[in-house]
Amino acid sequence: MVTVCNKAFLFGLFSLFACSLAFAEDFPAPPNAEVSVVSNSTTSLGLTLAIRKFSVNAPVQDVIEFYRNHWQEEFAETENPPWQMIGKRIKDEYLNVQVQPRSSNSSWGYLSVSDLPNLLDNKSYKVPSANGFPVMSGSQILDFQESRDPGKTGRVLMIKNNFSPKSNQLYYKKHFQNKNWDVLLDEAVQPRDQGFALFVRKGNKTVNLTISVMNGETMIVANQVDKGLLR
Repeated sequence: MVTVCNKAFLFGLFSLFACSLAFAEDFPAPPNAEVSVVSNSTTSLGLTLAIRKFSVNAPVQDVIEFYRNHWQEEFAETENPPWQMIGKRIKDEYLNVQVQPRSSNSSWGYLSVSDLPNLLDNKSYKVPSANGFPVMSGSQILDFQESRDPGKTGRVLMIKNNFSPKSNQLYYKKHFQNKNWDVLLDEAVQPRDQGFALFVRKGNKTVNLTISVMNGETMIVANQVDKGLLR
């Protein structure tokens, strides 16, 4: 039976990642798609994730229809523009497809496998937190991802709040300056103060922030990278 899942939950969970989980034969890529691995080790909200990126010369609805036919009636669908998503639980794993248009006749997206069902069954799913990253009062953490690769670690946070993009830009610039970070980039990327980009560095650490408006709320994506001493 087709069910509709919570949009914000799925979007925050699978927005952006291949680790110990494997892609089973029951989770093929769309026909004739170009597929690549995004990361070799990523956790998000306590989940273990395996994620592949794909692009294909087929519209979004053809991709969705492919998985509807492949999984028969045992799937869930939801939308969070520009993404459309379809997924299925198989034992202790959840298989998820999120896809958006690249042009009128092509599309791209992500295929992810997670241990979400096992976490939910054991009631060990973690609500996302900032994990020490600065946020304005009243902000909501939509997603937290952490990756570990040779010589560096990375964190990606997705944050939203009801403050203006300009207020967020001033908050983060002042915060990092007060902590003796160097501000290497600070510029508006959208007109009328609707979007900003910040890039700061301190020693072997860097933080890249993009601030924009989505559905009337301010969205902040923060990407922090800590490099090893030998890099």
